[in-house]
Amino acid sequence: MLTIRTILIKRVANVDIYEYLIFGYIYLGAIGQYNNEPDGMLFGLLILAIIFASYIKKYGALFMVSIMAILLNVFVLTREFWASVPWWAYLLIIGATLIGFAIKNEVSEKKENLNIGTALKNLKDKIDSGTD
Repeated sequence: MLTIRTILIKRVANVDIYEYLIFGYIYLGAIGQYNNEPDGMLFGLLILAIIFASYIKKYGALFMVSIMAILLNVFVLTREFWASVPWWAYLLIIGATLIGFAIKNEVSEKKENLNIGTALKNLKDKIDSGTD
């Protein structure tokens, strides 16, 4: 890791992008090499050890790529499950997620912080004044 960084610093101005790409290609090559679940689980444990070591050493590129690699590894190991889920379940999950984002955006756009107490008070004031 340190050797790659010293070579890249001499030749390239923005080293982080190349570090992400190099570690990503290494992980993708490793994920493509294992044949069965025990190999995948061993690879996942090794990635987990790399995540802990890179977090302790504050090595950001390796940490971020390792997080992505472990997520990809989990997806690869559970691909039979994801293939067995019906298509409408995917649509339901995606639709609920989009509705959730829309609700979040609408709530954040409101300038008035509306809660139940102020809504009831506003309703009471409208009823008392007799106006709509």
